[in-house]
Amino acid sequence: HSDFYADAFPCGEALQSRWLRVGIAGNQPMGCVEALRKVGIAADFIASSSMWGVSKPSQAFFEKIIDLSSAPASQIAYVGDRLDDDIAPARQMEMQAILVRRGPWGVFDADKPDASRSSAVIKSLDELPDILGCL
Repeated sequence: HSDFYADAFPCGEALQSRWLRVGIAGNQPMGCVEALRKVGIAADFIASSSMWGVSKPSQAFFEKIIDLSSAPASQIAYVGDRLDDDIAPARQMEMQAILVRRGPWGVFDADKPDASRSSAVIKSLDELPDILGCL
């Protein structure tokens, strides 16, 4: 739990309490999926680039998310902190793309003109449930 931002666990729980499907997928090494399941983070699916053999920003990575979500791309919100790996490819796949303005990339990218391609920019995952209600 100490390796997560304090808002990560409450966000997943809040989203699931609103009957939203929650998925976690990113460029992560082998073993991360099992570790995330072990800590009990609220998610309907957890996946990683290492288990899929494809990584962001590849279109194939985002196609896997669409397949696991069982929803049209336009009804999926991908949350990330990078314009190049998260926002741009998610928007290219017609997903909603939420930029989190934290960490070195998130703060740096949020000030770039391309940040306007995001569906929303948030500072905390605490904002996510309400933002999704507006998209």
